[in-house]
Amino acid sequence: MKPTIIGNDVVGDGVPKSSPTVTKITPTIIGEAGASAQVKPTVIGGGGDVQDFAKDEQEVKRPENNFVQTPSAIPGFVRKRIPIKREEIKAKFLNLKDSVLDVVIRIIETTNQSEIDQVDVVTWGQDLQEKHNSLVTETLNLLGSEVVQKSTTYINRMMEILSSIRIEKVFENGPGIFAKILRTATPEIDTYSSLKDALREINQLSGLMRDCISSLVELSKSLERNSKTLAELGDNVEANLTAALVVADYFRQTLREDLAERLEDRATSLTLTLGQIRSGSFSRDNQIEQPMKMTTLIQRVVFNTLPIWMESVANLRRRHRSKQTNPTEIGETSRIHKSLQQQLRQQ
Repeated sequence: MKPTIIGNDVVGDGVPKSSPTVTKITPTIIGEAGASAQVKPTVIGGGGDVQDFAKDEQEVKRPENNFVQTPSAIPGFVRKRIPIKREEIKAKFLNLKDSVLDVVIRIIETTNQSEIDQVDVVTWGQDLQEKHNSLVTETLNLLGSEVVQKSTTYINRMMEILSSIRIEKVFENGPGIFAKILRTATPEIDTYSSLKDALREINQLSGLMRDCISSLVELSKSLERNSKTLAELGDNVEANLTAALVVADYFRQTLREDLAERLEDRATSLTLTLGQIRSGSFSRDNQIEQPMKMTTLIQRVVFNTLPIWMESVANLRRRHRSKQTNPTEIGETSRIHKSLQQQLRQQ
């Protein structure tokens, strides 16, 4: 088999008559005339060579900065501040704390004397007085919370039961028939069966009191936060009334008597509010202490004294059934019993 040559004349037994034609391909230069043209790099935006392009780049003008070179002026009004000196205020109000004085300066510096009017001076510091009333109401609501009422009820009921128990009579040996009849007619817990019922209720009260502990602690925390907020409010009230007096004095010097008088009235009102806050500090401390004191009482009774007394009574009951009790054991149980009652009276 012989190769077939396509596109040429063939003679004889397949031998080509002539050599195959080879087409010569030459590159085409766009934009140039003739094959002898030299190829140059294309330069966008310039018509010269590399050196010319670098030269042209240096000659390119950069756009000028069109930003405003001078500060702009926004139309408005010039605030006319009240001239003050820290040293003068401190000398006039000797008991003023530095932190409160800082607030006074800030209040006065932010007061524009050209814009202040009757409404501004009449309501000066009123928002602080409204907040004070709100905090007082909140404190009263906290003090009247359900957990305090429940804890007090449980403690009083336990104390009532304990005060009715007569340990010596319950565990005395050999009571007669007449004594038993008399005991059933008295509200005192002086029989074995009545003591059993009393112990069951005391155990229930112990569990209820224990459940109140976490709520009492949270109540104390809330009262403490409330008291701290009131103390901070007192400093703000003092700063506002001091600033009112300073501004009022300035208005008198500038013959604005109407504003000065109303500011002095507001300062007087704020002074009364400040007195209420500061004088109530001792009372607030006692309010915080009340739920904490009740918590401590419940812990001492429920976790310490009551279990000891209950165990002592249980031992007496076991020995009483075998008639093995003696005055010493009964006396010791009675002593713990009295100590328990004394602790409950400390609420």
